[in-house]
Amino acid sequence: MIGWNESIEIDASAAHCYAKATDLDACAQWIPQVEGIEKLYQGEITVGSQWKETRREGKRVHTMTLEVFESHSPAQGQPPFIHCAGADMKSMKSYYRFFFDPTSDTTCRVTLEARVEPKNLVMKLLSKLMVSFMRKSEAGLLQRLKTFCEQ
Repeated sequence: MIGWNESIEIDASAAHCYAKATDLDACAQWIPQVEGIEKLYQGEITVGSQWKETRREGKRVHTMTLEVFESHSPAQGQPPFIHCAGADMKSMKSYYRFFFDPTSDTTCRVTLEARVEPKNLVMKLLSKLMVSFMRKSEAGLLQRLKTFCEQ
């Protein structure tokens, strides 16, 4: 497993930040690469929820099916709240896990864990390249989430 961690303080409650981060209808407001979302589930987003996400990375447009692997929402109990989603493919699993930890009633620390889990030798060799691409693609992600949550 390879990846990176980063954190940011946000002037909004953990529950508010969780709700904003998991609102797929609004994700293009803080993830500018997203050009479209097609929900493949009904109701609240939870473990097993899937959607097709279309992104533009430079000149390249691609669509992936993403799935929630782990979730602990405000409706499920006390913080920290957790949202983990990504893609589980034949050759690798990649995901972003967000932790929403309150630091007061009106502020929280959001921590991002980004990971790639290669499933074969070829992907083990390419995993550093994949992480580098992911990190470049998601540069500034938490700062954009902060701005979105503090609006």
